[in-house]
Amino acid sequence: MIRSKREVDKHVARVERNVQNPRERALKGYGIARLYFEAKDYDQARKYLAAYIGVSDSDAKAHRFMGQLWEASQELGKALGCYKRSLEISPAQKDLVLKVAELYCSVEEDAQRLQYWADQAGALFPGHPTVFQLKERILTKQGGSADDMEDLIGEQMAAHPKDAHLHIRLIKLYQDNGRLAEAHDHCTSVERTRVFRDNPEWYTCMANTIQTYLDQRTPPSPDSDDTHMLYIQLLSALAGLVRLKLAQTSISQTSHVLRRFDRCLLTASQLTAPGGIEGEEWGAVLEEMTGQVYWLAGTLLLKQAQQGQLTWTDAMPLVTACYLVSYQSAAPDTRSPWVTTADPARQLPPPTCW
Repeated sequence: MIRSKREVDKHVARVERNVQNPRERALKGYGIARLYFEAKDYDQARKYLAAYIGVSDSDAKAHRFMGQLWEASQELGKALGCYKRSLEISPAQKDLVLKVAELYCSVEEDAQRLQYWADQAGALFPGHPTVFQLKERILTKQGGSADDMEDLIGEQMAAHPKDAHLHIRLIKLYQDNGRLAEAHDHCTSVERTRVFRDNPEWYTCMANTIQTYLDQRTPPSPDSDDTHMLYIQLLSALAGLVRLKLAQTSISQTSHVLRRFDRCLLTASQLTAPGGIEGEEWGAVLEEMTGQVYWLAGTLLLKQAQQGQLTWTDAMPLVTACYLVSYQSAAPDTRSPWVTTADPARQLPPPTCW
């Protein structure tokens, strides 16, 4: 039961009146510290816990609790000292080794000591994200090369292939080193698996990466087949991002991405259509994406009305119009030659996945 600070103060006053022996009073300190911890009075909790440790210095759980109190006050260096003291007394606390490694991701320390704790945590928790984060920090402190960082990320990805943050980290590494083509290729190869289809952070990364790659290579040949492919990828990523933003974030954030989607579609529609089968696909993409823009806009209007930013009277005619226009966009014909003859290895989303 969580008590208020006032209730805890009254309880502690009664205990101190009833217990006169200094040692017995100190031994009560652990339980009192727990009460103050629940009441979020960390200073008082540390005061009573320190009194307990003064007579029970070999109690590992008390030192660990003191570490929690310092950590709750953002005194990470002091928390580390307490956690390590607890481990000295009781080395079998495997989760506490991981906690120390986690804190060293945020505390300044020499690389040799960081490496010791990375090795300790890595032996107990191979491939754990905290161990990777600490190793990444060590590599940065030591001035490791981009190749070393890529190897580290690759090793971690082998253990956690469905960790979106690792893929995003690798893509950022490619971008930071001017390897835009590799960043783009990694985005498209991962997207073909659809493993992150419900991850807005992934689609934000994918859209930004493709846009950067497109900006870097568009001027020499704005109407090349490659440019059309890049726009299909970008439109697909933005459509997925708007869909996820509608369900998870604020209206203002969703509106911003929807406007970006709409502007991108306008730019794409002004490109010269490619010839042959590619032209059929390009026309189907533009029609489908137009339908999606209107559908997403109508859904956003409904959300605005639901949250009181629009009256239902004002919203419903606009919503109806958006949905009617969207409905008029024909669904892609999956029997068309551009679908049935699509190259499985191409650097595009699978046909009609958008």
